Amino acid sequence: MAPLYLDRADPTGDLWKYATKADLYQQLLSYYGQKRSNTAMNSAIQFWSFAHEIGVGDLVVIPEDSDGDLLAVGRVQERYQYHPGNPPSLRHRLSIAWDRIGIDRSAVRPDLRAGLGSLVSVRELVDNNAADRIAHLAKHGTDPGPEEPSTRAELARTLGEAMAAAALDPPKPLEMPVRELLAHWGYQQRSDTAITDVKRDLLQSGLTTVPPFTEGNLERVVKLVGIPVSKPAGEGEDESGDESPITDGTENLVETDSIALRIGNFPFPTKPITT
Repeated sequence: MAPLYLDRADPTGDLWKYATKADLYQQLLSYYGQKRSNTAMNSAIQFWSFAHEIGVGDLVVIPEDSDGDLLAVGRVQERYQYHPGNPPSLRHRLSIAWDRIGIDRSAVRPDLRAGLGSLVSVRELVDNNAADRIAHLAKHGTDPGPEEPSTRAELARTLGEAMAAAALDPPKPLEMPVRELLAHWGYQQRSDTAITDVKRDLLQSGLTTVPPFTEGNLERVVKLVGIPVSKPAGEGEDESGDESPITDGTENLVETDSIALRIGNFPFPTKPITT
């Protein structure tokens, strides 16, 4: 077995002490501040999943190098543990048995590779029988491909490309008119359902838009940019959790009303995840 750490700052302490996702979100919101509610929500989703949703036997995929060219696949052997005596970036831990390491990313078919995105977050992979394919990848080092086309395959590909582009240094965010953005979800107008679905998937992918896609006409061009994530202590954050610069003008993905219900309705990964 080998440890897998959630390489972030530690504004939460032991994640087992939070009874609900809403409690965890409120703690992170007090750390980040109201202006960064997207960051707080994105971190809450990832922290909660890492501690409360990932179970023994679940598959994980991680990059072995900074470029993400090599992948490792393993299974969880022991659930989340908190180690307060470690440095902040080494306190949140899972124990993993690695089934296969050194997998060339090119061995993964394009649709699943796009779902991996930039491999910088805890993220669910569910489309195109992803769990079975990653299990096959762990055993044989090859991706057998999807059993049948998925209606969300194109959306997963676009979100994966956007995540990878937003993670570049410097970022090169994807740009598109609002009308085209909505079309990836199968919508032609900004109905309440459309806005809810787009915000949910953007948030879970660690993305938002600038300017907000909910404002202006449908021909307005928006950029898909990354939501800032917490960093290990001493890497660009002060004790209040502020990162500089704070991107203004992004879409607010988090509604202020009925927040506990909204957080509770977010799905979380079971098999597999990436971090």
